[in-house]
Amino acid sequence: MEQRSSEWMAAKCGKIGCSRLGDVLAIGRNGLPLQARKDYMIELLCERLTGVNAEHFKSAAMEWGVEYEPQAKTEYEAKNGVLVDADGGMEHPTIKGWWCSPDGLVGGEGGIEIKCPNTSTHLCTLIDGDIKQEYIYQITGAVIIYDRAWWDFVSYDPRLPDDLGLYIKRFERDELPINEVLSGVRAFLAELDAMETRIRELRRTV
Repeated sequence: MEQRSSEWMAAKCGKIGCSRLGDVLAIGRNGLPLQARKDYMIELLCERLTGVNAEHFKSAAMEWGVEYEPQAKTEYEAKNGVLVDADGGMEHPTIKGWWCSPDGLVGGEGGIEIKCPNTSTHLCTLIDGDIKQEYIYQITGAVIIYDRAWWDFVSYDPRLPDDLGLYIKRFERDELPINEVLSGVRAFLAELDAMETRIRELRRTV
């Protein structure tokens, strides 16, 4: 199954994607869900009821990332002396409704998450080494679903000189917020399932 194919779109329809775990875990300091969480839940509910994947706007920056991801993967392979295997994605084996589409798998232990941001963002990552929390959640989800020991975050910008264009930061499994993500996903799916049940029961009574 190839990513972005019609088969892939159908397989992940109505399921939490690891790239959206930041929305799943969007809880305010008061313990109440933020709007991003509510919006994502309704988005998935719509997908479940219609069988149609939600459409998302693709900016020029996003298109850039899609175009240069294969080049980033090649640079990563050359630097690390490894091969990155493509994978169409999979659902968590026991938590149904949770999906991951990895940028690549490395051997039997690891994987990679590739970002191709604008130059200023890449340089800030290079200087500070700070990774957005939403990306850490995304990596955590991939590690859980694929049962991996580590995952590499890769930032790539081919506009910079060769020695500056590639940044890699490895996250070991025990460094990641595994329990936070698991509990957040389970709570989100329980709410989503209950909402879907209510809507379907309402349809039968109308």
